[in-house]
Amino acid sequence: MKSRKKALLISLGAVAIAIITMLVSRTGVQKDEKRVLDLDITQPHGDYSVWLNTYPEGAEVSSMDSVLGVTPLAISELASGEYKLRISKIGFADIDTTISFESGDALTIAPVVLSRLFRVDSEPQSARVTVNGRKLDDRTPVDLEWPAVDTFTIELKHDGVESAWLSAVDAATGSQNVPLGQIWDIYEYPEHGARLLKGYFQRSVLVNSTPLGVSVSIAETDSLIGMTGELLLLPCGKNEYRLSKVGFLDTAMTCDIGIEQPSSIDFTLNRELHVSAYALGDAQRSDINADIVKADRGIRVEFLDAVTPSVIILPGAEQRLYVRAEGFADTFAVISADQKLAEIGMRAVPDSTELVEEPAVRAEVNNEGKIVVRVLDKKTKLPIPGVDVIAEIKSEDRLVLLGATDSSGIFTQVMKPGKYDFRFTARGYKKSEKGHRLKAGEVKRFDISLKRD
Repeated sequence: MKSRKKALLISLGAVAIAIITMLVSRTGVQKDEKRVLDLDITQPHGDYSVWLNTYPEGAEVSSMDSVLGVTPLAISELASGEYKLRISKIGFADIDTTISFESGDALTIAPVVLSRLFRVDSEPQSARVTVNGRKLDDRTPVDLEWPAVDTFTIELKHDGVESAWLSAVDAATGSQNVPLGQIWDIYEYPEHGARLLKGYFQRSVLVNSTPLGVSVSIAETDSLIGMTGELLLLPCGKNEYRLSKVGFLDTAMTCDIGIEQPSSIDFTLNRELHVSAYALGDAQRSDINADIVKADRGIRVEFLDAVTPSVIILPGAEQRLYVRAEGFADTFAVISADQKLAEIGMRAVPDSTELVEEPAVRAEVNNEGKIVVRVLDKKTKLPIPGVDVIAEIKSEDRLVLLGATDSSGIFTQVMKPGKYDFRFTARGYKKSEKGHRLKAGEVKRFDISLKRD
C-alpha cells in the first residue's frame, strides 16, 4: 500500500499507540490510554532490568541480530546503553524502536500494540474498497495494516452487482463475521502469515437443464446452491459445479462467471440406458443382437457403435433410438427423457429374393408418390439434421409424424397421392409449414429454410 494510505490508517489511532507506548517510565508507571492499560496481557512481575510485552503476545524481540526472547519478555542484567529493538510476529507488521537503559534501573516499556497484515482481494478484481465507511484510493488487491486493538468492516463494490461485505474483522485474532449469503475466501499466506480476505461478487443466473429438477452444488465445498429452472446466485470467477439427479450420472460443470456473463446457462445430464432387441412374436423375447445405429433427439444426431444387449450412455432428453438387424425391418423406438430400459421389438422380413416381382414394383411406384425435402438454416444455408417432419393428411384429417431429417438435412418418404400440409420443427428454430399435393408416380423435391428463435 502507498505510504499516504498507511498514514490514513495510522491516523485512526491504534497504531499510533504502538509508537507512543515505546515511551518509558522509570518509575514503572505506564502513561497510555485506558484501553491499552485494560488489555488482557501479562503484567510486569519478578526481578528484571527491562520488561516488554505486546498485544497480542508471542512476538519475538531482537537486537543487533541477536534474539532476546519472546513477549512477555523480562530481560535481566542488561548493560547501560542504547539498544535498537525489532519486534516481530508472523502475520503482523514489524516494529523498530530504540531504548536507552542505565544499569540498576527497572525499565518497564508500555504495551506495544501490533498491527496485523491483511490483503483484501475480490473476484473479479479492481473493486472499490471501503473500510469502516472510509473509501480507499486503491482498488483490489489492497494491502492493509490494522492495529490489533481494533475491529473493522469491509465493503467491496463493483458496478452492476451487489456489494460484498465482511464485518467484525478482529485484527488481534483474525476472526470475522461472514454475513449470510456472502462468499469469502479467508486464509493466511504460509510464507509471511498475512491474512487474505477475498470476497466474491455474485450474479443471478438462470440455470436450465435436461432433464429438469437437477440439484446444483459447488463441487469444492459440496454446498447446495439450488435446483435447475430457477435463478441461482453464482459466485463470479471459475468454479466447478456438481449436477445431480437420482437415476442420472453425476456431472461436473466448470463455469467462469463474470460481471457481464450471459444471464442463463444450459446443460444436459446423461443416463445409462439398457437396450435389448427381440423378434416380434417371440414370447421369450430373446435378444437378436441388433446393431444400435444412432440416437436422434432433434437438435443432434449421435451415431453409435453398439450391439444389443448393451448399456449405452444417452442424454436425459426424449429421442429416437434406431436399431438394425439382418432379416428384420429397420426400427426406431422413442425413448423418454428419464427412461432407463428399452426393449425394442423388430419385425422379421423375408429374404430379399422373395420380396416382390418387378411388375409389382412398377405398379407400386405408379400408385404412390415420393417427397424429398432438404432443410437448411436460413442464415448459414447449412443443413439441419434431426428436424421433425409432420404431415397433416387432409383426406383423413389427422397428423402423422413421418420422421426426421438425416445428418445431411434430407428427409425422404414414399407416400400415397393426396393433399398434405407438412410441418417442420426443430429445437432452437421457428416452426415452418408447407402445403403440397402429391400425385401418383411423382417425386416432389423442395427445400425448407428455418429461422432461429
